[in-house]
Amino acid sequence: NHDYVLDIYREYLVKHKEARLLLIGKGAEKERILKKIEDYDLKDRIIFLEGRSDIPELLSAMDIFILPSLFEGYPVSAIEAQAMGLPCILSDRITKECLVTDRVEMVSIDGPAAAWCEAIDRSRAKDNSRCMDKIGNLEDYDIQNSIRRLEDIFCNV
Repeated sequence: NHDYVLDIYREYLVKHKEARLLLIGKGAEKERILKKIEDYDLKDRIIFLEGRSDIPELLSAMDIFILPSLFEGYPVSAIEAQAMGLPCILSDRITKECLVTDRVEMVSIDGPAAAWCEAIDRSRAKDNSRCMDKIGNLEDYDIQNSIRRLEDIFCNV
């Protein structure tokens, strides 16, 4: 839902001129999104990265993580962001199983971009120090541990 991300960011810039947007990933919509960035005159304010393997480093550079997805089965990116201690603003259409910290707010994607901006402001007003004790047991979300648990289940049936 990159279109909505850009609408949120454009709205957010009205009050927060210093804000920058970091978009990570690639997809079939890239050229259309780049055109919209240019049409909105945001080219100098948005960092667009694709095909990256240094996700933890990129997440550590962020202040907040937003994911206004239209649908997600299980958004690993939201888990990764929470694992890095980031406050997250997520779409209300994302599965609730990915809410693993108390630093997540869900917002409707059917409402105005301003509602997302308000959620971002609320989150930024809180103490968002990245204390690991707020995150919970991250081993529960480690892919290697998950594979071992699944192997135990299937091998012991």
